[in-house]
Amino acid sequence: MRAEGGKADFVAADLGDIDVLINNAALYTFAPTPQVPAEDFDQIHDVNVKAPFYLVADLAPGMVQRGGARSST
Repeated sequence: MRAEGGKADFVAADLGDIDVLINNAALYTFAPTPQVPAEDFDQIHDVNVKAPFYLVADLAPGMVQRGGARSST
């Protein structure tokens, strides 16, 4: 998050504490696996795996500190 400009921090500053996180973004390619370019795979992995991981890692401590945390993937 911080490497991408700390957008979660901006959301919290504008809207208040974040109590629920729903990871609902995903990318998919309709090409057969052997034909997926490495660049496409990297982008898919970044959105589908890394983004939810970093969002939870960044937001969960504050959520737990406030008494609970909910995250849905």
